[in-house]
Amino acid sequence: MTHENILIVDDGLKIDEFLVRMAPKAGYHVYMALDEVMAERIVTTEPIDVVVCTVKQLPILGHAIENASLQRRVDELEAMLGQSNTGEMDLQSVEREHIRRVLAHVKGNKVEAAKLLNIGLTTVYRKIEEYGL
Repeated sequence: MTHENILIVDDGLKIDEFLVRMAPKAGYHVYMALDEVMAERIVTTEPIDVVVCTVKQLPILGHAIENASLQRRVDELEAMLGQSNTGEMDLQSVEREHIRRVLAHVKGNKVEAAKLLNIGLTTVYRKIEEYGL
């Protein structure tokens, strides 16, 4: 059974009712949002895999959901890093470990790592080579 999360931004269409009834039976967890503000709040706190919305809502929701999802990942990563005891290390060692953990967190996805680290993709590749990651 799958455990993916679906966010439905209600547009009043009958398909929403169908998804709300059928998705849990298929192993999905369904979240409902009435607008983009509520959708952004949900995405900030929950790992959403699929978003169902109308084409009209997409431009408004896309940016908000991407930002909220990125913030949730940053929060998760900071919590994970905060739990470790790295002891006292020089700046280069701390940077190497941080980049290593971010890469592990995003399962090696360098584009996602660059976003989370707020650095360019070229810099990610350079740091991977520099630190032998």
